[in-house]
Amino acid sequence: GPFKGFLEVLEKLKRKLHNKGLTKNCPIRTYLVTSRSAGYDGYRALNTLRSWGLEIDEAVFLGGSKKGPVLEKIRPHIFFDDQDRHITNALQIGIVSCHVKA
Repeated sequence: GPFKGFLEVLEKLKRKLHNKGLTKNCPIRTYLVTSRSAGYDGYRALNTLRSWGLEIDEAVFLGGSKKGPVLEKIRPHIFFDDQDRHITNALQIGIVSCHVKA
């Protein structure tokens, strides 16, 4: 993916924090929020991250539902997506968002 390098650096930082005993209270949490269902397509994204050696803290499979309500609950510091509509919706609820071009 286009931001694999960013995720790799983030994972290294998380591991350093975990090694310092901050496993429970690690300030970095990563989520996969996908409009895909929990079927093959959704797990393909999850398996791609794992094949890169990246771990995520939570995975949310929305099965076509809007991401806004989940993002409102999670309140991420930054949100990445490849679709303008999801970026626009996240920005409308005050979430810093970045468009990733595939």
